Amino acid sequence: MNSKITLSFDQKVIEKAKEFAAKQNISLSRLTEFLYAQITSGDYKTLDEMPVADWIDILAEGQAEYKQSPSRKKLKSIYFDSEKLELIEMLININEESVLQNVKVLLEDSSNIIDGLSEEDYKVMDQRRERHLSDQSKSFSWEEVKDSARSSIK
Repeated sequence: MNSKITLSFDQKVIEKAKEFAAKQNISLSRLTEFLYAQITSGDYKTLDEMPVADWIDILAEGQAEYKQSPSRKKLKSIYFDSEKLELIEMLININEESVLQNVKVLLEDSSNIIDGLSEEDYKVMDQRRERHLSDQSKSFSWEEVKDSARSSIK
């Protein structure tokens, strides 16, 4: 029974492996399967002990390099760093003083950025809360809210 797996290799290694497989009249999948069969057929303590080590050297042209994918946290950090660099580049290219002043105000008052609410929004929420606490407004259960939302979609 065949199963599928996803692998990541250096692009140059893939290209050379495809060429090698084509010269052997086999698919890259069968070549990979053959290599795994060789690896798992013996009791090897190091990569150099494997009979497939010569093949790896032929394909890789040099020392094989084993890389671990970056963690989700690292990828997020890389993404935010690239976003910051893009913003810096945009700031450098701004030629209007008013735009720079608006950006500066926005960055200096980052409390609005965090939750997205202005002082006016807080006032409205406080007024609504007071009306609610004094029974001057109608309250809804979660089920009533969901039913109302569903009926408005239909």
